[in-house]
Amino acid sequence: MVPGSTLRYGSSLMRVTLRPRDSRIAAKEAEAIPLPREDTTPPVTKTNLVMSGTNRKFAEVVNGDYTGRLLEGLCSRHLSHAFSRRAAPRKKLLLGGSVLHEVKSVGAYVVADTFRSMTNQANPVGSVGGDLNSDEALDLAGKHLVLGLSGGIACYKSAELCRALIKTGATVQVVMTEAAEQFITPVTMQALSGRPVYTSQWDAREANSMAHINLSREADAILIAPCSADFMAKLLHGRADDLLSLMCLARPIDMVPLLLAPAMNREMYAHPATQRNFVQLEADGAKILGVGNGFQACGETGDGRMLEPEQLLEDIIAFFAPKVLAGQRVLVTAGPTYEAIDPVRGITNLSSGKMGFAIARRA
Repeated sequence: MVPGSTLRYGSSLMRVTLRPRDSRIAAKEAEAIPLPREDTTPPVTKTNLVMSGTNRKFAEVVNGDYTGRLLEGLCSRHLSHAFSRRAAPRKKLLLGGSVLHEVKSVGAYVVADTFRSMTNQANPVGSVGGDLNSDEALDLAGKHLVLGLSGGIACYKSAELCRALIKTGATVQVVMTEAAEQFITPVTMQALSGRPVYTSQWDAREANSMAHINLSREADAILIAPCSADFMAKLLHGRADDLLSLMCLARPIDMVPLLLAPAMNREMYAHPATQRNFVQLEADGAKILGVGNGFQACGETGDGRMLEPEQLLEDIIAFFAPKVLAGQRVLVTAGPTYEAIDPVRGITNLSSGKMGFAIARRA
């Protein structure tokens, strides 16, 4: 645009005059712009590197094929399981016709397991609806659990929990109180567990009529889910007027841990007597798995709900996991991070923190 030129704007003519900007005004405006503060802005080094598409090394990085490296890395964490489980001639794992890895073991097993892990991210392994056929899913392999049901509407969750425990490799023996039978039938739990359900101390299937002894000696742990306020009080005082409470009292304390998943109304949960029972039961060696918060069957909202089956499953797996960090204090950070560029802009990420939470639970 030339000074003094004429522009047409619609049907009108307009003359434009351009003047050089006063440098003193520009300097004052520049001084008014806040500069980054040293105490809030980290040093920036090598972050403004511009990688040209014509750069040869850049092209190699962008166009490189990392599929093999990725899958090889994913496969490596499964190889130790594969070597210990199966023995077979040396075979080559193929992907798209190229050799991916050569292992002395299982052929397509590692590849199938790897792809299963990659495709299950939307429905994590270990959840009730997830794929629980891989090695990672068998966290409870070889464990025999007694699942006790006391009276409460949360018994419907126990059916899902039973199924989830079996999918993770455990065997489950269900024992129900008379009150629990009012909420879910023994036939349902028998179908899910694959074992006859015990409801009475005088069960004729036990030749010695000592079901409380036989069942407790076979178990690796006894899990009461749901555990009502009444049943907690019964355990606290050592009452044994039904098969489930009798079995909890007769268990070898040092060999068979007792895990409780409370389920009750929010007012019952908050009652001082119930809170005292929690403290004393933990002092007696029981493991309290906590409660959930939310809408309850009575129409009220608050603490006291039994945890969801997938949450209980995670807690049970963590309970049996080797405590390699016992006695150590570990700081785990979780969630998104934020790095300031200047007082206005910053670099962050969309981390949910779930990985940090999982590591903390495992630790």
